Amino acid sequence: PRQDSTPADGSWLFSLKDDPALSLPTRKPAAGRLWDALAVLLRLCPALSYLHARGVVHGDLKPANVLLGTDGRVTLLDFGLAQGPRRHGAAEAANVRMGTMEYAAPELICGERLDQTTDIYSLGCMLYELVTGRIPFDGTSPLEIAQKHLEADALAPSELVFGLSWQLEELMMEMLAKEPSRRPRSVRELVRRLAPLVLRSEQQ
Repeated sequence: PRQDSTPADGSWLFSLKDDPALSLPTRKPAAGRLWDALAVLLRLCPALSYLHARGVVHGDLKPANVLLGTDGRVTLLDFGLAQGPRRHGAAEAANVRMGTMEYAAPELICGERLDQTTDIYSLGCMLYELVTGRIPFDGTSPLEIAQKHLEADALAPSELVFGLSWQLEELMMEMLAKEPSRRPRSVRELVRRLAPLVLRSEQQ
């Protein structure tokens, strides 16, 4: 008969930490409310599209600047940093308000020319946080966070939550591309790709 080779002293328990299955994500996207999260983001897009059609970049997209009403209406707030698609100086870049750095696009940090993809990057940071429960880049200081925006790759959302469609993950990672030309080119394109995923998440 086959002999059980499992050590009798229980030391085998310690080898479980090396089991890849134990490192798999155990949380659902958006804490099980993915449809709600995507729907909120989608309702924010018309306001952004309105700004971009007039050559204006919001420049400070973050959860604190989005008001969600009890009726589900989404309102975009705080246009203090809104500007046309121009290059701003390094002094301005250095004055990006604390608390905003977590959502700041690389070109905003570097003082380069801004366009509508700058807001799409920030929107990608917000979407990442909604889906995974954490911001794509964190750190102990604004400078450390800024450096990660410039150089680090965000962890794939599927490494943090399970059951996420590859289409949504691909879109999220494109929104977080360092190079603006690799992001969705407009809010209209973003809506075109996001809307079917919202419908699909509602049906799940």
